[in-house]
Amino acid sequence: MKSGKSGVKLKFLDQSEEISMIPLGYARLIAYGDLAVTPPQKLAYASSSVNRRIENDSQILFPTSVVYDESPVGHLEFALRHEGVNLEVIDAAFDFIEPKELIARLKATPTGEHIRRACFLWEWLTDKSLDTEVTIKVGYVDLFPTDLYYTAAEPVRTPKFRVRDNALGTRYFCPIVRRAAIPDDPPLTDLLREAQSMLDAMDDPELYRRALNFLYLSDTRGSYAIESETPSSDKQERFVHLLKRAGEAAEVNEEWLVQLQNVVVRDVQSGSVVSHEAELAGECDRTHRLFPAPVGDLREVMQAWERFVNDQKRCPDVFVKAACAAFGFVYLRIRFWMATGGCIAF
Repeated sequence: MKSGKSGVKLKFLDQSEEISMIPLGYARLIAYGDLAVTPPQKLAYASSSVNRRIENDSQILFPTSVVYDESPVGHLEFALRHEGVNLEVIDAAFDFIEPKELIARLKATPTGEHIRRACFLWEWLTDKSLDTEVTIKVGYVDLFPTDLYYTAAEPVRTPKFRVRDNALGTRYFCPIVRRAAIPDDPPLTDLLREAQSMLDAMDDPELYRRALNFLYLSDTRGSYAIESETPSSDKQERFVHLLKRAGEAAEVNEEWLVQLQNVVVRDVQSGSVVSHEAELAGECDRTHRLFPAPVGDLREVMQAWERFVNDQKRCPDVFVKAACAAFGFVYLRIRFWMATGGCIAF
């Protein structure tokens, strides 16, 4: 394999033939800034081997005749148009994309959908303002294409760039879920209806109670097994009690989480709080190797996660919301600093 500034030489399709592959979009932005980011699952290239857009498991190939502008802003527009929204790469790219470059492109093409989205994202991610001196008189464009992503039910309009902010979260906690990632056949509503029908058809109340208790117990043991722990019967009973409270209306906040923690772990005082000490990001439990939010950002990220969970309107799909909330909780690696001096992951 050989690489060069203008492209990459790869063995492709025919092992005896080398085909020029020119990075586009996010791939080019990563190369421009030598960005230390997680690469998108599929990177885009212009290739002489295709005459139309072709996708496989790891690449999006375009013919060499595809139109793009060879500049950081040009490749950002290309990425937003053809590859979707990757906030990690975009946020990192804004470290080297100058605001004046975005402004110049917006002035040149004020009706362009993707430069308007790019300018909105710059302000959204940096929490700063672009002095564009441009009045945009055109229809609104969605930040996230609704045909590709699960989006907010009630988007917030930004008149400055004529962009509808339909992100599921905020810049501190923003889950991104592609529709293709979740099968819609059969729909979740049909599955829930089928499950309810099965329960309604059960004639023996005692059988129902025993089956439910078995599921509670199985889930409890599985949860502790993740932490390589075998719970005592008393601890199992307390955890099952919490599971039975699932579905109760409650505001999720730090106090509520601490209350749950103190039900499961009895040998701590009720004054536990979320820790923001650096050592708790990975030092106090050597058995885990997760990469949580930076310690300095943890408070804001956790509060944004709480707002996402408590917001009853922004993410209307309960399945998507539950998955994002659960993954976000694990990613944040919320830890509680106990009065005893120990630390435990909840």
